Amino acid sequence: MENDVRAAINGLLIDTYHALLDIEQLALDGTRLDNLTVSDVHVLESIGDGECMMSELARRGRVSTATMTSNIDRLVSKGYCARRRAENDRRRVMVWLTREGQQAVRLHRMFHRKMVDAAVSGLSPDDERVLAGALTKLRAYVEASVLPDAIDAAGEQA
Repeated sequence: MENDVRAAINGLLIDTYHALLDIEQLALDGTRLDNLTVSDVHVLESIGDGECMMSELARRGRVSTATMTSNIDRLVSKGYCARRRAENDRRRVMVWLTREGQQAVRLHRMFHRKMVDAAVSGLSPDDERVLAGALTKLRAYVEASVLPDAIDAAGEQA
């Protein structure tokens, strides 16, 4: 019985992950943001308000600086962000959102708000708290045990 439940949980996690990616991409397709991928939008969201160092952006995205540089190259060419070398340390590359990038982030955040509202619409406040608690534990597990190994492996490949 326990194995059946765990197999069901495994299937739900995998299916949910893929469905969320599909939903996010579908939300971009057919809009003026259809030249962006889900990964592109998440990079833009990571930049945030103001300037961000490329190395910090790579750390937030849990990718190498070289990978983030490729992502930023693409986003700069599409007009969603800009970059320059820091005045006080030419080794540092600063990145920021353009107006188009800010708009893309606003639209993506609105999409997420609507998605969460729809996902919890049939839940009681107690069920929402239980869901939030379970997702918090899942995230803590992933960050503590899975991500460090994946980051180490990515570093070895770079």
